[in-house]
Amino acid sequence: MKQKQSSLLPETSHPNTKPKQPATRRTDLMLDYEWAFSFRQIPVSQDYLKHLACELAYWADTNEDALVFSEFFHDRKPRIPKQSFYEWVKKNQFLADAHKYALEAIGNRREKGALKKKLDANTVIKSMPIYSEEWKELNEWYGKMKTENESHGDIHVHYSPTEIEDVQKPKT
Repeated sequence: MKQKQSSLLPETSHPNTKPKQPATRRTDLMLDYEWAFSFRQIPVSQDYLKHLACELAYWADTNEDALVFSEFFHDRKPRIPKQSFYEWVKKNQFLADAHKYALEAIGNRREKGALKKKLDANTVIKSMPIYSEEWKELNEWYGKMKTENESHGDIHVHYSPTEIEDVQKPKT
């Protein structure tokens, strides 16, 4: 007498044959990205992202020519699409921390270069809010002060000649 199989399992042609288990997807894979030169999908694991984070921090610390963050995408092989990198930063805290660290390191290098007149200060100042939260807050504060001053109209302070003379005379 043949036993009836469970309705959840597929029927087999031979009683000693076990049904195939459904393929399990690896849980450590984050997502795939398409490599720009081969257009192949490359799997990305958590270990790969940790390795990439360490590589990023090392690059920011040791490469004295690293003055622009986006150079990291072009300096390494295989190259990483910028959009993929920022998707990974959102999903992996270790990489997000390395990203912040690299931005600070590059920002410090740029600021010191401008202070020592090795870099053009005007160019550096314009993009520093990308690399430093303090610079970003300072820019926002300057912008707020500028709009407040503009909303009050022109403020003129007038001194009478006697007030100016009183200030300039030494008191005896």
